[in-house]
Formats: sequence, structure tokens, C-alpha cells
Amino acid sequence: ISLGVLNRVFWCFKLLHLLRILLWLLLLLLLLRVIILQRVLIAGQDGRLQKNVKDVLESSICPQTNLCDIRWPEIDKPNDVCNVQKKQSTQAGRISGKESVMTVKGELHFFCGKMASGKSTLARKMATESQGILLSEDHWLSELYPEEIEDFNDYILYSRRLKSLLKTHIQGLLKAGLNVILDFPGNTIRQRAWFKTVFVEEGFAHTLHYLDVSDEVCLQQLAKRSSSLPEGAAFTTPEEFRLVTSYFEAPTDKEGFSIKTHRPQLKVLRGYTEDTLPQGTLGLAVAFAAALDNEEYEVARQYLSDVTVYHAPSDILIGAEAILKAYRDNGEWAAENIDKLVYHSEVQEEERGYLITYTDVLTHKGAEHTYQCQQWLEFADDRKIARIKHRELPGQKERLQAFFEEQGIRR
Repeated sequence: ISLGVLNRVFWCFKLLHLLRILLWLLLLLLLLRVIILQRVLIAGQDGRLQKNVKDVLESSICPQTNLCDIRWPEIDKPNDVCNVQKKQSTQAGRISGKESVMTVKGELHFFCGKMASGKSTLARKMATESQGILLSEDHWLSELYPEEIEDFNDYILYSRRLKSLLKTHIQGLLKAGLNVILDFPGNTIRQRAWFKTVFVEEGFAHTLHYLDVSDEVCLQQLAKRSSSLPEGAAFTTPEEFRLVTSYFEAPTDKEGFSIKTHRPQLKVLRGYTEDTLPQGTLGLAVAFAAALDNEEYEVARQYLSDVTVYHAPSDILIGAEAILKAYRDNGEWAAENIDKLVYHSEVQEEERGYLITYTDVLTHKGAEHTYQCQQWLEFADDRKIARIKHRELPGQKERLQAFFEEQGIRR
């Protein structure tokens, strides 16, 4: 073999070796690029997930308000979301010249009450006043499962998933010293059992807020809520309310909760405040009479029930609706036919009830007349008025009729 052939063979092997080295380098570069792209994609997904969680958390703190000014730090672990405002989460002390920090756990608040009793309203108020974290089941379900829930079985399924998802997160917030307000249903013993699993494991403080509100007040609030809905929107009927309420179980001490009971306070009336009203059913009688004097029929409604009996001058009426309609019709007729009306009342306590003396001062065409009548009230065990009996005072009705005839008023 000539020297020239050997030389060519040598250079061919040399080139093949160089090509193999280049191929390995290219493969390494491609592999590095794939690894870098994969890390970038993972980081981007984590960033988007973190942003979505942050958005849901921020919007669930105080829906539709900007009252909870909480700064959410960038986080790697769910529990680290709680590391905000050291004043809320730590107490500092000095030992041997060095600062020591002790974490103070937050308190869990949750609610029990009939439909339209005011649970969500109270939850929002507490979150605003205490700067706590408000978590609403309705809000989270609508954000996470907007299309999945079509019936009650779907709600049960996704509600369980949501509770399982949020339990650790809630405990992390409490560990960091933040109060958590849960607007989740707790109207049966089984529903309330889940709350216990949240606070018992770590020994968190808790309060079960029980809204002790009558069916009548709930139905009133439900009607107001339905009237504000857009036309065509679904609303809860009184029949549906009574069906749902039939499953309601009020909390008891046997369940082992720290219970705080909330009852609707007497509404402030013209001439009266809660401080000046007498105690007990006497105060209720005074408030009822004042509501009628002021023609505040919706306020008067809270003292009546569906079985209240009114022995009116010419009929017997049963139920708050029929009774208030009679009062309202009389007031509207008087306002249309008499120039000026001023109402007063006095309440006198009797052995089995209360006697209200109503005084009506009528002014028409410059002439004035005073009419008086009485109504006797008896209360039931639930502090609702059980019976109203109208009493005409001697000669009052006849003198009133004579005044009408003198002034040309027909009724």
C-alpha cells in the first residue's frame, strides 16, 4: 500500500472522530436546552397556579369590598401564606438580652342559623371588624366549579372536595395567628362535625355563632332578598324555606362547641331606643304599640306570628299578614281622608297580659277630635303575641262618627 493511500485513510479516521465529537456536543446542547425549557415551563405553571390561588384567596377574604388590607407575599408552601403582619401572629420577649418570638394561634369562627337568618351578613361584619380571613363556601364553589354543580347531589360532592382541600389551608392560617371566619353551612349535627376536625387536631380556639332567629323574621328577610333579585332569577319560596328548615338542628352543649348566641335586637323606634325599652315582654308590648303609632308595620311584624289571633271590631283575623293588612288599611284610609293625624299609646301591665290605650288626635278643616280605644295583648312562650283583643271605650265610637258627619267624611 502506497504512502499516499495510508495518509488518506488516516485523515478519514481523523475526520470521523471529529464528527463523532461534534455529534456528542450537539446532543449535550440539545439535552441542556430541553432541561432549561422544562424548568421554565414548570416555573411558569407554578407562577400561574400561585397567582390563581392568590386571586381566589384575596377575593374570598372580603368579597366585593376592599376592607381587608392583607398583603400576600410570594410563597412556596401553602402554610407560608400566613406570614403577614407580625403584630397579629407573634409576641416578643427578651431573655438574656436576646429576642424570643412565640406564635399566637388564631381563632376559628363558624355559624349556625336558619336560611336568611343573617349568617353571611354577620360573617362579613366580623371579617371587617377583626381583619380576619373570610372564607365563603358559595364563593369558592362558584370559582372552582362554575359549571359542575347542577343539583343537590353535585353540591354535596363538590362541597366535600372543597372542605378536604381547604382544611390544611385553614389550619395553616390559624397557626400563623390569623382569625378565620368560615361562612360554611353548620345547620345540622353532621355539618358541624367537620368544623370540629379543623380545630380539635391542633387545639385552636373556636366560636360557634348561633343565630337564634324566628321563622317569621327569616321569611321577612327572605322576601326582601328575593325582591332585590333581577327579573327571572330563581328565588326561594316560603314552602321551600319550611322544607329546608324542617331539617334544621339547633346546637346544644352536648356537641362540645363554644357557642355564642345572637338574637335579633329590637329595632330602634321613634321615641324609644333599646336602652329605654322595659325588659321582658313588657318591652315587646311597648315596642309593638310604638311601631303602630309610627306606622312602621314591618317593625311590628317581628312581634307577631302566623298563629297570632286578632279579635278586631268586626272580625277575627289570624296571622301576621292579615293583622298587619287591617292596621295598614285603616292607616291609609285615614291618611287619605283626614288632614292631620297624631298617634300616641300607653301600655299598662296586667295579670295575664298588657293593656294598650291608643290615643288618636284627628285634625280636619281646622276642627280637632280625640279618639281613644284599647287593645289587650297576650304573649306566647316564644315571646310572640298570641292574642290581641280590641276594646271600644264607652261613647268613643259614637263621638268619632259624629265628628266624621260634621266634617263630611264618609266611611
